[in-house]
Amino acid sequence: MKLERLCEHIAQHHIAVLVETRTNDVVSIFATALPSYTVYHIPISSTMIGRKGNGVAVLIDQSIHDFVTVWHVSEQIQAIWLKCAGQVFNVPGNVALGAVYLNPKTDKRSNSDITESFEHFFDEATTASLNFTNVLMMGDFNAHIGDLSEFTDEHYDIQDDFKCLQHARRTCCKSVNRAGKLLLDIAAAGPYMLTTGRGKGDSGQATFVGYHGKHRSRPDHILMTPNFYHNLLSTDIQPSNERIADHCSITACFKVRQNGLTGADMILEPQHICHGGCPKHILKWNPDKALHYTEHLGHNTEGHNSFMKAIERKDVEAANNYLRAMIISAACTSGMGKFSPCVFYRKNQRVAAGARKAPWFDDECRRKRRDFLRSLRDGREDLQDTKKEYRKHTRRVARKFSKQQTANVLDKLSKRDPAIYDMLKQRKTNLSIPCAYRCLEYLPPFTCQC
Repeated sequence: MKLERLCEHIAQHHIAVLVETRTNDVVSIFATALPSYTVYHIPISSTMIGRKGNGVAVLIDQSIHDFVTVWHVSEQIQAIWLKCAGQVFNVPGNVALGAVYLNPKTDKRSNSDITESFEHFFDEATTASLNFTNVLMMGDFNAHIGDLSEFTDEHYDIQDDFKCLQHARRTCCKSVNRAGKLLLDIAAAGPYMLTTGRGKGDSGQATFVGYHGKHRSRPDHILMTPNFYHNLLSTDIQPSNERIADHCSITACFKVRQNGLTGADMILEPQHICHGGCPKHILKWNPDKALHYTEHLGHNTEGHNSFMKAIERKDVEAANNYLRAMIISAACTSGMGKFSPCVFYRKNQRVAAGARKAPWFDDECRRKRRDFLRSLRDGREDLQDTKKEYRKHTRRVARKFSKQQTANVLDKLSKRDPAIYDMLKQRKTNLSIPCAYRCLEYLPPFTCQC
């Protein structure tokens, strides 16, 4: 009965994202229940099947199947990235669609574990921003953001276009946790914006209510590049009394042309602008580790079964994904594989006329940003060190500047300086840290409706 209700809900949308699937049989389950949908999912380790917090899947309706392909499957976190034609969302350029689940803090997961998972998510989101003009991410981040804002000067244009975004975020859930702060930091750095509490149907309603409706929190969010917000028609939070599991689903509807996807690029290959390689798995054969590799490959019965089922169904794409995942998993486990992030860099973009820059961003900040960019471009081992040093320095300088500004205001107040009134009339904005990159139970489903 629950599966039937879920399928009825999915059938109303072109794209559906499911988290905590808890099974590797999602392809076979929906092949019968929803034969008109193509399923992409992350294989779960045999020891984790059936447990909470495992499994992410994306279902694509056949009407847009030809315009969507798999771009990247994460190894560090539960995330799958799809490459969509811009025509699907009526935007120029291709779109990176990320389906994400990040585990919450528990007795077995400390704050450092939470920070590490968000750092992996940040790196993948950054790589997506470098490769795609538009980025759309959705899922259960177990992040409580309350009414805190992610907006910086980088969001000035979108706030100017939508005056409602100049007001505080609306929310029905005031709680804030470490994951929420980390998610806001990522959105500020992207820059991305969260649709949570930003209107168009989203008033910050609770999405996690529990099976008996005794809980109320908002761990589920949709993030997008700011310009993407222009094409967002509406969002809708499923009423808690209609939920299928302990979460309520979120629906996002986008404006598209009346003639649909006519004239879309069927090849969907993004413009190749890399200097040194694209995101990929690097596999290097090592005869000394061949025994370990073959043992792991042979013991992966779950992968073998899924592969054979796909062959029997004559699902070539699914079979290819299973086989590829088995090979990569065996190679990485035996020490013969690693993931190489994209190291290309884009040409410096001209600063838009009238765009405000943080006044505290001095020559030393620029030098540290150049060091980080070089490490990112060249794929050097000190990439993480230069990134941390860049962040640490810019935050220190920003805090120092903020204290100086506060002291200056207090001094003018004490001296009854008339200039203080002009300062108070100035538009209040957050000072941004310039970025070195633009760079089944089966629920909750996060659905995109085109």
